[in-house]
Amino acid sequence: MPADSPSMTIRKPTNRILWYEGIGFGLLIGLTWLDFLLPAPGLTLRSGVLKDKGEDNLFISGLIAIVGVLVMVLTKRLVDRLHRLEGLLQVCAWCGRICDHGQWMSVEEYFAHGFKITTSHGVCPDCSKKIAAECPHTDLPPPSD
Repeated sequence: MPADSPSMTIRKPTNRILWYEGIGFGLLIGLTWLDFLLPAPGLTLRSGVLKDKGEDNLFISGLIAIVGVLVMVLTKRLVDRLHRLEGLLQVCAWCGRICDHGQWMSVEEYFAHGFKITTSHGVCPDCSKKIAAECPHTDLPPPSD
């Protein structure tokens, strides 16, 4: 099945999630400036500790913006990783290589590249029995669990 076929297409709501987060953090920044521009103590978030200083609001807006960017970057990474884990993998029926974004690679390369996971090899119980039957004089380690 070609990678560009409709059944291989996965809908990614990443942009929508990032837009919602961006709007939320923008509203927080807007509220801090509304608090600065409207000095009515009953209507705003100001506790009276901070005076009407533009530097304070600039500092608070900067902190909110930094936290917002960090949250959005981490959210994008998380959602992209979830889509990769939940998506269908195209696997070669002959050699078992995996197609990732048009590039064919071994399973080991796929895990190392996409997930920063190192792999180890073992022998499953079924293969261990097959090999023992085919080559009775071969010393095999016990099957991996």
